[in-house]
Amino acid sequence: MLSAIRYADYYQSAVEGLKPVGGGQALGICPFHGDTKNSFSVSLEAPGLWNCKGCGASGDIFTFHQRANNMDFKAALNDLAGKCGIEIGKKQPKPAKSGKKSQKAQRGTAPKKTPISIDIVDSCHKKLINTPDLLDRLKQLRGLTEEIIIKHRLGYHEKRSRITIPIFDEEGACRNIRMYSSTDEYKMISWGRGYGESMLYGLNELPSYPMDEPVLICEGEFDRLILLQGGFNAITHTNGADSFKSEWRELFRERHVVLCYDADDGGLVGTGKTSRTLAPVVASMKIIDLKDAGLVSGEGGDNDISDLARRRPDDWAAALRKAIDEAEPADLLALSPAQPPGPDPEDRFVRIWEDGGCYFKNVKNLPTTMSNFTLEPLRRIITEDYEILEARVAGDGFLYSATFQPQHWASRLLFKRRLGDLGAAFTGNDDDLQHLKAFLAAQSCPKCRAEKKIGFHQHKDKGWVLVGSDKSITASGEEISDLIYYNESSVPIKLNLGDRVDLPRETYESAAEAMGEFNAPDVVGAVIGFMTACPFRARLRVAVPSLNQQFPILLIWGERGAGKTKTAEALILPFYGQEEAPRKIDEMTKFTLMLSADATNLIPQVFDEYKPSKMKQRAVNETSNFLRSVYGAAVGERGTSVDGLGTRRYSYTAPVALIGEQTTASESALVDRIIEASFTKAGRRGRDIDRLITLPLASIGLEYILFCLKITDAEIRDVWSREFLALDGELSDRPRANTATLGLGLQIWAKFLAEKGAYFNPEPYIWSFIEAQKSAVFGDGTQQKNDVDNIIEAMSSFALMRNLPYKIVEKQDYRLDDTGSKLYLRLKTLYPKFKKWAREYEYDRDMLDELSFQKRLHQTEYFLGKSGVDMFVDDKAFSERSTKVWTLDINKMLEAGLDLSGFGISPIDTLAF
Repeated sequence: MLSAIRYADYYQSAVEGLKPVGGGQALGICPFHGDTKNSFSVSLEAPGLWNCKGCGASGDIFTFHQRANNMDFKAALNDLAGKCGIEIGKKQPKPAKSGKKSQKAQRGTAPKKTPISIDIVDSCHKKLINTPDLLDRLKQLRGLTEEIIIKHRLGYHEKRSRITIPIFDEEGACRNIRMYSSTDEYKMISWGRGYGESMLYGLNELPSYPMDEPVLICEGEFDRLILLQGGFNAITHTNGADSFKSEWRELFRERHVVLCYDADDGGLVGTGKTSRTLAPVVASMKIIDLKDAGLVSGEGGDNDISDLARRRPDDWAAALRKAIDEAEPADLLALSPAQPPGPDPEDRFVRIWEDGGCYFKNVKNLPTTMSNFTLEPLRRIITEDYEILEARVAGDGFLYSATFQPQHWASRLLFKRRLGDLGAAFTGNDDDLQHLKAFLAAQSCPKCRAEKKIGFHQHKDKGWVLVGSDKSITASGEEISDLIYYNESSVPIKLNLGDRVDLPRETYESAAEAMGEFNAPDVVGAVIGFMTACPFRARLRVAVPSLNQQFPILLIWGERGAGKTKTAEALILPFYGQEEAPRKIDEMTKFTLMLSADATNLIPQVFDEYKPSKMKQRAVNETSNFLRSVYGAAVGERGTSVDGLGTRRYSYTAPVALIGEQTTASESALVDRIIEASFTKAGRRGRDIDRLITLPLASIGLEYILFCLKITDAEIRDVWSREFLALDGELSDRPRANTATLGLGLQIWAKFLAEKGAYFNPEPYIWSFIEAQKSAVFGDGTQQKNDVDNIIEAMSSFALMRNLPYKIVEKQDYRLDDTGSKLYLRLKTLYPKFKKWAREYEYDRDMLDELSFQKRLHQTEYFLGKSGVDMFVDDKAFSERSTKVWTLDINKMLEAGLDLSGFGISPIDTLAF
């Protein structure tokens, strides 16, 4: 019968104002209460499930017909059958097959919901983050911080003009994207057909919430994000207050739950349903009526968590916590539905207990031993992805500490393997292990949040703090215990904050002098500017959000024996307390590079032996990709073995310095991401780099890092902006921002030394490396190259490659005129070949389509016109004839700094001509 009902037609006639919203869903005016807000939502697929966010009513098409027509179920069933031409009790014929799919498959079965690609999530997220006006509007409209927006990957779908909220399952796969519009009649809709099923938003984060802390269940995705922002553990479910499923009950077993639905009729109904569903399994439950608690008025526009936070931005979280603390626990026994006849409920769910140094469980109402030890929780470490338990294992004849990660609770085999000690024995099964985990979670012990990056982080109460490898401290030097460094990777990074030493003024004076004179001013400006800017890698994200987390890469390159590697070993690494030598870039894998970049947002990672001409092409490509990712603090993903499923995210936040004997000029995508320090023997001559070795650089560097922690975000923004504005007319785009960042470092370094009684004038060094940077960016020209310039230079490189089957052929695809002053390009044949070459050799600059390139080329100063030229001179293949070409002025291209050597054009000879 279900397959015979025309759901769209039925509901269209029964529900006022019904309009489709995508994904097989429709919204309209609820017929069961005085609805004015299109609160009624219905699926137009079998079995026609519906619910109302206003009054909380829900059901399928039979319950709707029953309620709408005041009939009992049997009468409603018969009435619907009659309208569909079906006789109840008579067997219906099987539908005929059509093609490869039956009519049943075509009409009666909803499409299977498949995961949504993470690329879509990231694309929407990048669109939002890179559109400042849109981002600011969302923050203002919904009261969200940029940190919460980034962490939960909110985005913007341009085509649908909606804010996107990705919904992940317990395995980390995206199963729906909720899409919000503040102006559309239907404010929140699902991704599309087949994705409208009610889901838990926060399911992937629920396991990380501590068992002894309450989980707040609210109504609405934005309410959940506001609660998280306020420091609460929160979760919600899509599709309204009445959509909580009974199958989710076990997820909350032994948890402390707080229900805080909207202060309206739908919230009241949802509270009742959810409380009855969870009462049999939770450890405790509190129900917060936002209106009765005096937190909202219950009037339109003031009835939910977001309204509370919007109306009381300064104290809403404290007010809600107070209401929760003062609320009386709900009577779980009264809320629990009556137990069906059968065994005692205790027999249906085995529980464990501790006695006499062992763990016991019930087996047919008899206590049975399942261990010869007990675990004493010492500390719970909450990471971004999961929770770790440090515990003391105590038994007869053994006592030791062990760290239990999520995978150790996945099976008794992994758990017993982690116990390690031969004396510790466990005979329980996998279910017993889960009960043991819940048992331990209920025990009180210190807990702390873990950061996997050494460096600067924002604390919920203390502002910016410094997380070192041994402890974490605030700007005032106060040690904090609820935030620690924890990273199971093997990247050799340490920053011991307990190694502080008081140094005399003379030491800082010696440091200012030695660090300012170890090489030529342009080199000193680039190296010291980079070193002193590193502490602001993380903080610029907040102080100057328009930078989009961009941070320059330092390239130390030049002559052999000019002191490149020694500078890293005697200055950069010791300044940050690092004892390891620079690692060789060609020996790193994609994953080890990712780990290095993810381990810190403060300490520069230095790589040596950058020699693209001698490296394998795969290593060159990986290095280029790595540097681009580092520059923009990109995020990568990799499968994890922690839970056997899903992925772990890695962010490329470390400052990076590269050492080699070659520049990156051939890597066009890297030129404007890099600050060059060009080392020469002449620049080093007469300068004493060995003097640096006599300085206590690690102590000086640590004091400088702590000094940077005290600098306010406003001061960072002001100094960076001054440096940026001073470069007007000198540089533009990324090179301008990069140079301003190094200028920031040098200015703060001078301020630090002044506080220590030493003098350092940053201005000569700033302008010295600015001139060097202009030379690196402009080449032999006088201006920064645009996309057309870069493409013509790339074509020149392409012309040098003679062994390609689709190579550029001189006098067929290009040629010079007889005077050597004009370059002819036959774009009709040349550009398709170039595009193929660009794909295969990973051309990193912006690639224009042929029409756009032609239009942009027409606007350049070196474009002379289009004309007919005799290009084909190979008598075997062609006869001479005039061909349409684009004519370019070689002298003007060379004045702009273009490298045309691949076309056989010598800058000196041509200009002399």
